[in-house]
Amino acid sequence: MEGNDIIKRLIKNPKLLSNEIEPDPEEYENIERFFEILEEKKEIGEKILIIGHEDLDGIASLFGMEILLKEMGLNFSSYLPSRENESYGISDSVIERLKSENFDFLITVDCGLSNIKEIKHLRELGFDVFVIDHHFEGNFEEENLIHPFKGKGFPFLSNGVLVLVLLFKKFGENLWKEKKFFDFVYLSGLSVLSDKVPLCSVNQYVLNKSETLFPETEIYKIFNEVNMKSPQFKEISKIIPLIPAREGTHLIIEFLRENNHLEKKKIMREIISTYIEEQRNFEESLFISKNSNYTENNINFIISKNINPRYAGWIAGRFLKENNFPSICITRKNKEWIGEARSKPPLSVLKLLKETSFLFEEFGGHPFACGFRIKEENIE
Repeated sequence: MEGNDIIKRLIKNPKLLSNEIEPDPEEYENIERFFEILEEKKEIGEKILIIGHEDLDGIASLFGMEILLKEMGLNFSSYLPSRENESYGISDSVIERLKSENFDFLITVDCGLSNIKEIKHLRELGFDVFVIDHHFEGNFEEENLIHPFKGKGFPFLSNGVLVLVLLFKKFGENLWKEKKFFDFVYLSGLSVLSDKVPLCSVNQYVLNKSETLFPETEIYKIFNEVNMKSPQFKEISKIIPLIPAREGTHLIIEFLRENNHLEKKKIMREIISTYIEEQRNFEESLFISKNSNYTENNINFIISKNINPRYAGWIAGRFLKENNFPSICITRKNKEWIGEARSKPPLSVLKLLKETSFLFEEFGGHPFACGFRIKEENIE
């Protein structure tokens, strides 16, 4: 997908840059196709696996897709790979799960666009795959793809908002009226902030709705009961990303699935206590990073095998905030080296990585936040 095509779209339809625009599923390609495929899968009774990305945007997307498939009466399970122990997107463990548990159809949310080889391999094995992603690198020729670049709508949506557009097609204004949707709308609004997408158009519309509905969410009410104070709107956006995925899911998703009030309170207490513990662990990795960094050509480099890979993005973001230079944090993950890079507009760290792409085994993400895998011999 060429950047010039996106610019032409915005020039042709400047209303896309309006302060807020209601979601319009007709503006994006393959949404109708996606629902037709879901109906086919339901009719023949196929088993579906949803996978996501372990950040707030990915968690919002995964939970939203769970709601959609549950309401449509489909047979599905979901899986959230751990970024501490697994590869991004369609990992080996995901492929093994598809085979061992007899799934037929894989839906990826907030990932999948860059998994070109893995998707080809899965189709050779007989699996169907559909990608719902908003990242900037990958196969835009994929026929089973919903991406904000594909179509006539606003091109820079968070993935949580992109999934919300799908739910809006199915449920319309009920998303703002029925309580069973409120927590998803809230998480979608937080995904706008966490992924730092432009605050306009559909993103702003969803953010405004989420702020309005927040006091009516289960997250707000149970947090208030357990913590003895009302949470701030953005407070949860700091808590969720720091909590690791475990056994293919996340505590906030477990909380939202649970119907028993006492069990929900128990999970919320665990969320809060886990966050406090993970905050301490993050501070330990941050301390290590303070003694493992240097600046070259106005770029911060933080390199240490002792930094927990879960915190690489957070640490790069912290150095960016403190030093105002693009920051790259590289650490060891299992038997490979991975990195996270952060920058501020107008400098695109993704563009910087493209210029040295020969060094990487894999890279991708957004203009100002991206990740990569790199061979040890390419680390100086």
